[in-house]
Amino acid sequence: MTGLDGAGKSTIAGRLIHGTLVETLPTTSFELGVMNFDDNTWIELWDIGKYGEVAAKTYIPHSEGLIFVVDSTDRERLPEATEKLHGLLKKASRPVVLVLANKQDSPGALTPPSLADQMRLDSIRRAWHIKGTSAIEERGGVYEGIEWLRNAMQVAQHPIQQGMIRKRRRQRGFCESRRGLP
Repeated sequence: MTGLDGAGKSTIAGRLIHGTLVETLPTTSFELGVMNFDDNTWIELWDIGKYGEVAAKTYIPHSEGLIFVVDSTDRERLPEATEKLHGLLKKASRPVVLVLANKQDSPGALTPPSLADQMRLDSIRRAWHIKGTSAIEERGGVYEGIEWLRNAMQVAQHPIQQGMIRKRRRQRGFCESRRGLP
């Protein structure tokens, strides 16, 4: 999990790992935690902070999934967040991408579709999904985003299944404007 400082990565990581809202401090390098999603799924969660770029360059290219957290209220830094996400993806061919549009509970937050447009997510050549979240609210969308990520990683491991899902979606008339599969 990565994103710009102040986006809410540590708060989200705390909620996922501990199951509740925990007091956090800004992450200066990186922290590792393990989340038990269900009986069959454990997610190793790296909270990569401001100075954890070495960890990002080392581990993200080999990851199956990437969670990118963006502050939905920080319009000024949105170009910087976009550049960071696209820069990371140039170095990593494997991971499916979950963008958590955090702070949706704040006034003036950009909607997930607006963020997707401004961050040029349609140009990403892999499965991706954007989910509006609020890290401080118990049912703030974080777990739903992780559910999508888990399903997308399973599909990505089985290319035949991935093709079948796309074919089924075309047959049912689903819009293919975003690349998120599940």
